[in-house]
Amino acid sequence: MNLNAPRVPGQSRHVGISISDGSVHAVEVNGRGRSTTVSARAACSLPAGVVVHGAVRDANAFASVLNDLWETGGIRSRSVIVGVGPNESFVRAIEIPKVRKRLRDSALEFELQDMLPFPVSEASVDYRPIQSGGDEDTDGFLVIASHSPSLRPLMDAFSQTRMKVHALDVPAFAAVRGIESLADESANATDGPRAVVAVGAELLTVAIHTGGVVRFTRQVQVNAGAAGVSADALESELSTINAHVGSPLGATRDSGRDPIVDAVRTTIEFEGQAARTAPVAGIDVFGSGPVANSLY
Repeated sequence: MNLNAPRVPGQSRHVGISISDGSVHAVEVNGRGRSTTVSARAACSLPAGVVVHGAVRDANAFASVLNDLWETGGIRSRSVIVGVGPNESFVRAIEIPKVRKRLRDSALEFELQDMLPFPVSEASVDYRPIQSGGDEDTDGFLVIASHSPSLRPLMDAFSQTRMKVHALDVPAFAAVRGIESLADESANATDGPRAVVAVGAELLTVAIHTGGVVRFTRQVQVNAGAAGVSADALESELSTINAHVGSPLGATRDSGRDPIVDAVRTTIEFEGQAARTAPVAGIDVFGSGPVANSLY
């Protein structure tokens, strides 16, 4: 896994791939210096059972779909960066007592034992230091762990197509990078933690970050036919959410609230409880799902 923006050494052209249960999307980009252009893009539906809950289950069928996708979309590069779903990755900001660097891996592994939805022995772990929300005796780290066995069919499919996977990326990280690249031009930019909400046809991705450094992510299954919810509606929730940081989780939950608004609300509440950081200062919303008519 890669905690930073994936870069492909020696390659000016590569392909980003997003996978859901019903479809796969590919975008080929050509980078020159700081300039990036889209040279090709394609999408196609997936047969039932090939991908389940974001994880590839049938490597042979998925490889066949990839070959068709490359041919119909006119994609030339065989260098790919793949977005992995919530069942294959785990992202969390955690704190551990200060220890010597050589003991850090063991200390993080110990903390992860009760957090991961899969055994630590099956995890591939990466991390980077972040500001601690605790006292001087603790260090903070952003930890990302991938479930190696769940990723094998995916990697086998790319191997069959003779494509090289240069990086696995987390959709929430990509969303934050995209928003941060526009921060200097945005009148909505504010200091302090922000929530990025990416609404897709099947998944709602929420990432909480400070200055581009992600502290927490969550992905929730959503109904593409859900009623539209505006960015202003999400922003209006902030004062209520921040006022309840420190209260029992779910204290502000309303069964009648739009499910997207409620998912964003509970995510911010949870992160505020866990991280003890400053209140979220703003929300950035984008995507092609239910909020498509009210983005900014």
